[in-house]
Amino acid sequence: MDLTSELEYLAFRSILGGLRMLPYGMARQLLISTGEFTGKVLRIRRSIVREQLGLVYPGEKASDLETLTNSVYNHLSLTVAEVFCGNTTDLLDTVMVTPGWHHVESALSRGKGAIVA
Repeated sequence: MDLTSELEYLAFRSILGGLRMLPYGMARQLLISTGEFTGKVLRIRRSIVREQLGLVYPGEKASDLETLTNSVYNHLSLTVAEVFCGNTTDLLDTVMVTPGWHHVESALSRGKGAIVA
């Protein structure tokens, strides 16, 4: 890992330590604001996100790709809030287990891919 990545990781871990002391709703909102600032102002890794989305959606208009790029930072912020600041019991209660391969086939038939764990 290069120095920049190590410093970013150290900052991330330090911020999380402070956020864990706050109520979940407040920590979540701060993370959303931080994600927006990171993506739109600091533009950390924005070109990489944009490039990857362009590869996934080659026919999309530039304005649509910009909207998707912004949503990546928002989604990442929400995920960080849930995983690192949320109540893990509440989080696990939202997990849905649906046995049966036909569910995977149904999701894939839509042509958009699927996340399977």
